Amino acid sequence: MGEQYVIKIFNANSTEIIDNEIKLLNQIQSLKIAKIVERFSINKQEALLYQQIDGKSLVEPTLDEIKQIGDFLQTLHSLTKAKSNTNRALYTKERLKTLIDQADSTALLTHFKNIRCRLQKDGIIHGDLFVDNAKFRDGELLAVFDFCDACVGDFLFDVAVVAISWCYEKDILNNTKVVALLKSYKSPLSLEEFKPYIHYALLYYTTSRYIHKREYKSLLKRLDSL
Repeated sequence: MGEQYVIKIFNANSTEIIDNEIKLLNQIQSLKIAKIVERFSINKQEALLYQQIDGKSLVEPTLDEIKQIGDFLQTLHSLTKAKSNTNRALYTKERLKTLIDQADSTALLTHFKNIRCRLQKDGIIHGDLFVDNAKFRDGELLAVFDFCDACVGDFLFDVAVVAISWCYEKDILNNTKVVALLKSYKSPLSLEEFKPYIHYALLYYTTSRYIHKREYKSLLKRLDSL
């Protein structure tokens, strides 16, 4: 069987976003990522052709798989520390407040008022590393993909996004998995010190999904039970 590919077609006026993604992927090409093969246009819309990764996204990540993604993030952040791009900073507290206002939800506003972490501008983050943005085969990480929303942000928020997707079992946070994630990432934070970042990540994605009419109730349950 010949090599297979994935085509991603971008919206109009996405030239800068594509430029940023290509630049970032070139900077981190030593990592396990989906490589870009070609850039072209279809009906005046820009598109990227990526390598197809022959693996599967996880359903119930094991401790070892979580450690691998923690290692990946630690290396990614070492390469992107203090780096910047021109993508909009999507994950800031200021933007979250804008989303909260759009949602017009008293419950979400209450969670916003209870934010206990101060986000930094550490470098470029993935921002969306849910389980469906990585593929494994036989327990081994093959690649992480979907860097189109990568922007300047807080490294611990990036780790927390992994926690809210990889370290929950239904609505219950698996503390052992979170501790394994932090240890593999080489973070000095304790579980309790890290929980405000988990709260922030849950609130961000619950609000974003609510506004964009995507499934948000599972994340809301996790947020309310944290």
